[in-house]
Order: sequence, then C-alpha cells, then structure tokens
Amino acid sequence: MLVQVDRRERLALLLRKVANGDLVAFRALYDDVGGTVLAITTRILRDSQNAEDAAQEAFVRIWRSAAK
Repeated sequence: MLVQVDRRERLALLLRKVANGDLVAFRALYDDVGGTVLAITTRILRDSQNAEDAAQEAFVRIWRSAAK
C-alpha cells in the first residue's frame, strides 16, 4: 500500500507542476501514465487509431486545464 501512496503523491506533485506550466513535469507525467491511458482507451474504443487520438486529447486537456 505504501507504494500506491507514493505513486499518488508523485502524480499529485507532477500535476501541480504541470499546472504551473512545467513541461518537464508534463513529460514525466506522460511517461508515468501514458501507457495506461493508451491501454484504457484502446480497450474502450477497440480501435488503435481512435485510441491514440483519445489518449492524445486527454493529455492536451490535462495540459490546458491542470491549473483549474
């Protein structure tokens, strides 16, 4: 359970940095969860191209709205 808490704390920290416009933190966030986001979108949409588009849109929205 400690690992899960550490991961949540890391993701929360990265999101706070992204909210301040930190591109390095955004890249780290993408590296941490991008594969999971793509796997989820692929499973839901069952089409790799649409899944990639949806995952990309999710990260664009994260970048644009993290400060909110």
